[in-house]
Amino acid sequence: MDSEGTYSNSMHLFGFDGFGQLTICKESITSACLRNVIGISFSWANCLLLCTSAGEHPDMYLAGLICQKKQQLDKLELPVEEHDIIDVIINSKSVLILTGNNEIWRLTLSTKKWDNITSIFFAQQEGSLTEVAKPHVRRIVGGEGLNVALLSNGILMNIPNVINQDPLKFEIADIAVGIDHAIFLSSGGIVFTYGSGGRGQLGHGELENEENLREVRALSGIKIVEIAAGGWHCIARSYCGDLYGWGWNNWGQLSIFSEEEDSVVDFKGIVVPEPTLMNWPTDDVNVTQVACGTRHTIALLDDGSVWGCGWNGHNQLPGLDSNESAVYPVMSQLKVSSEKKVSRIACGSWNSAFWFS
Repeated sequence: MDSEGTYSNSMHLFGFDGFGQLTICKESITSACLRNVIGISFSWANCLLLCTSAGEHPDMYLAGLICQKKQQLDKLELPVEEHDIIDVIINSKSVLILTGNNEIWRLTLSTKKWDNITSIFFAQQEGSLTEVAKPHVRRIVGGEGLNVALLSNGILMNIPNVINQDPLKFEIADIAVGIDHAIFLSSGGIVFTYGSGGRGQLGHGELENEENLREVRALSGIKIVEIAAGGWHCIARSYCGDLYGWGWNNWGQLSIFSEEEDSVVDFKGIVVPEPTLMNWPTDDVNVTQVACGTRHTIALLDDGSVWGCGWNGHNQLPGLDSNESAVYPVMSQLKVSSEKKVSRIACGSWNSAFWFS
């Protein structure tokens, strides 16, 4: 089941709706709780929405498959105050939240039970962090595979294991995570990767795995301001508004093709092991935001137009023909709304979200 477009006031949702996760949102748009969606995360069977009204703390809603029932929408009764939530991770089995008092809680979706897993989390660190007392967790980022945590002492974790034994010597500005790899952006605009490299998703020109952070040298000299990770691909946006992609291009999600692969019919997926400038059908493109789903990529331009490439099996690229074999190997303009200008984008799994100014 796909979505032709679920509308929640200033937000549109598109893509996979096999568990009614988008339909239930559409049916609830008259409820004040869904009139102000300020954040959204997707898993295969659910979407997690952060909603707010003027003068109120945000509420968190879970839509889709809950306790083996489809098309559910539940307001989560959080174990801590809503305004104390720093980060959220959702996958097919659970929701993880990071609180401001350095606690990590897990909601098991099959039982709707919250558990404080902080002690389990830090127990794995004792051998490596004996000189550091109770480090503060700054970020948690993850999904179906990797779950990465950034600690205040410069230690990174692939929860619950420590990635780097020695504290980082630079500040991490952002983290994005795919199925089995992670990409990191330093405050100075330098890109690092970690994890599985079997599909070229680490960007080092080879297909080896990395157990520690490694700089993506092909981007040296290019100031990167934004990163995004799909299932097995990465995108980096430069200060100049260009996009560089690498990793698995099996569905055209990198918008990189050779002369003999210049059509949807003839396109054949390839591995792109190093950052490569993405192809566009037009010149003078200035990208202001980029987001990745498992097999698709979307980009917001400075003129408010939205473009996308990759797999469109569930209408996650709205305005383009959609079927199980629909592949768009080069950036194509999407049709999200004929009346409103897109101001923000987000992706996850087989879904896309668009906000309007």
